[in-house]
Amino acid sequence: MKPGTACALLLLSASVAFADPAPNKIFITSTSKTNQPAKAGQASSEAAAIARQMEVFTAEALSDQFPCSSSLTTDDVGALLSWERQRDLLGNPSPENLAAIAASLGTQVLIDYQVTQIGDRITVTGTAMSSANGRTLARKTVALPQGDGMVDAMEGFAKEFAGSMGQAGPKCKGGWKGTVSVASSGGGSAPTPDGHDTMKGNSSLHLDCQVQNSLANCTVTFSSSMNTKDSNYSAKASGQVETPVSVDVADGKTTIKIGMVTVHGTRSLSLAGMGGESADDFQFGGWTAEGAGKPGDSLSGSWSDGAGTTVSWGLSMK
Repeated sequence: MKPGTACALLLLSASVAFADPAPNKIFITSTSKTNQPAKAGQASSEAAAIARQMEVFTAEALSDQFPCSSSLTTDDVGALLSWERQRDLLGNPSPENLAAIAASLGTQVLIDYQVTQIGDRITVTGTAMSSANGRTLARKTVALPQGDGMVDAMEGFAKEFAGSMGQAGPKCKGGWKGTVSVASSGGGSAPTPDGHDTMKGNSSLHLDCQVQNSLANCTVTFSSSMNTKDSNYSAKASGQVETPVSVDVADGKTTIKIGMVTVHGTRSLSLAGMGGESADDFQFGGWTAEGAGKPGDSLSGSWSDGAGTTVSWGLSMK
């Protein structure tokens, strides 16, 4: 590594420590290649814009998937840099510089996105690596659709990629044990788009979780249905899953974050006497519940979003 690079990284590490004493677990960066340069009046190419937006979507998805994690994107780091030479480090860094930056930030995981655009075809490849030893934790590639569905596809891929890290992601710290439960239900009826029928639907989701330190082992049951005079749709899933959980008590408030869960199930559809059943995975979660609390050896309470979802908990310090 060049002396100037080492000096800049040292200053970068000091700047981050001064700006935010909390440890950062994940560093997200991106690069792009394109044969379609930026159009007149645009600050960057479409590929470069997609690369940066993938960083933002992934930071949001990681917050849901790993409640105890915090993320830095290249824009976050760039905002902390005061020297032009330091900014150059994030322009097109080599893998060894990326690893050095990640290590200097005290991160556990380095996520790197590569966006490639050739004509109208745009592919995104995400790679998650251990900052300590370079081991690959997850790697996925997607081809983005053109038009209105591109942003939804980017956000969906970010969530899928965050979920693919599984238990390789950052763990929470703490010594709580006990139970956390989630209950969600909804339903109603509305006219069909053609106005000739009424569509009725309902859904129910239950999680009963046993908390041990930073993990929750949850029993999940889910069902959903939607019916009209001529068609019937239903979905159901159940299983035992493990997900991260964090518990924080500060300023008279308890905050509980529960990671996302994925359970296996089936979907069935009947339309005018025809249809069938197929296996599928269902993903739920990313709940953040808040209630009254104060430091002590036990916590209990409940929270509701006012729209049919309730989280309740009974926890004690080990």
